[in-house]
Amino acid sequence: MHTTPSPLPAVTRPWWVVPAVWTPVALLLAVVGQLTTPLPAPLSLGVFMPLGMVAASWIPGLRHSQRMWLAISGSTLAFFYGKALMVVVIAVGIVVWLKVGD
Repeated sequence: MHTTPSPLPAVTRPWWVVPAVWTPVALLLAVVGQLTTPLPAPLSLGVFMPLGMVAASWIPGLRHSQRMWLAISGSTLAFFYGKALMVVVIAVGIVVWLKVGD
């Protein structure tokens, strides 16, 4: 039995497209996130962890899906870092206030 080759060539994607697109997007989202939720300087340093996820998408040996996962989740976490930290701080404050009382 003879199989006929596909008339369409295989699509090859350059590996660097995903990181090249999502790195500036992540930086922009991190800046917007920090501007909309101002935090003290020591607390705002935690935004570098999600940006590190975006930087890890530049590793050449990763599959396309791994690059997308790292870049998109890192960008999203960079934006929501300040907001999530404020929720945690407020929740801890309420628990301490309820525990100690007035």
